[in-house]
Amino acid sequence: MAAGVLGAAGPGRDPDAQPILVLDDGANTIYESVGSSAAQPVSTTGSYTWAPDIQTSGQIGATPNIRSTGALPELVMLPAGYRTRTVTLGIGANTNYGGPSIYV
Repeated sequence: MAAGVLGAAGPGRDPDAQPILVLDDGANTIYESVGSSAAQPVSTTGSYTWAPDIQTSGQIGATPNIRSTGALPELVMLPAGYRTRTVTLGIGANTNYGGPSIYV
């Protein structure tokens, strides 16, 4: 499994955005992974990718081509009723994040 999300951080936000991939059973968090070791700065666009066998990175590149990676366990198998979603800390009114793309 791999996942990705694209986000645009608007001007004048505080704090900066930090997307997290969450795997849960509908009530309890089973696993979560930050999409970057650093928060996304204001007025930037970033792409976040989570996949097995990669290390979490910081913000790489310059807007609009900032990229970051987050780690996932190698074999992710979720039973029926479990969910994959993203939560973004620091999201504000000027922030625009798309829904996650999940690849299985």
